[in-house]
Amino acid sequence: DISIVVLIYHSVLHEFTKIQSYIDSQSCEVDPDQIVFITLPPLSNPPDPSDPAFFGTIVQLQNPLVKKAVLDRQSKPAAFVLDLMNVSMIDIANELHIPSYIFFTAGANLLYTMLHFQAVADEQGTEDIIGLMGDPDNELELSGFRNPVPTKVWPWVFLDKDSVWPSLILNIARRFREAKGILVNSFMELEPSIIQALQNQVNVPTIYPVGPILSLQNRGDSKPSNNTISLFG
Repeated sequence: DISIVVLIYHSVLHEFTKIQSYIDSQSCEVDPDQIVFITLPPLSNPPDPSDPAFFGTIVQLQNPLVKKAVLDRQSKPAAFVLDLMNVSMIDIANELHIPSYIFFTAGANLLYTMLHFQAVADEQGTEDIIGLMGDPDNELELSGFRNPVPTKVWPWVFLDKDSVWPSLILNIARRFREAKGILVNSFMELEPSIIQALQNQVNVPTIYPVGPILSLQNRGDSKPSNNTISLFG
């Protein structure tokens, strides 16, 4: 039998009573022997949300709480499955001799873009790649993409050299390469060339297309007029 333990941060950004209410509602809908939700204790000294390094800092501060929660369990986990913002917890998994996997909730095209951005930045320098991509007239030839990709359509977080985001993305992508595998919210029929390009790279972990993972809950006050599903990349 497979059991899943979901570790949840005690949020400092949102009213946690609402988050806890949602967690409780989900807990009532699953078998407690198969899925368990554990809310970590609040941080004693949380970082300032206005600090540019807030997201990286708050994850680092959660690491000891995560390690304790894992060690308090009666059985050793078979694997860690980590959100992309929690890649620093690969260190905990390695320390406990547990394999770690990344759950990438976006599609394979964004995953490929992040890894390509990181590889080129490490080879040519971060400033050079940001300068190249910052020119809206440039187009990049990317393996797996049928047509050249105009730099003007790239997400702004890759290009804002005055923010912490480019360096944060680079660090996340580097840590991705240390995982045993990456679960991607996509499927071969949707992104065949991109997924194949990822699987063909030597220094990329095993890619597992596990999508589409969608929330199809109906609103209580309305009925769907058709069976259309919109996919956003």
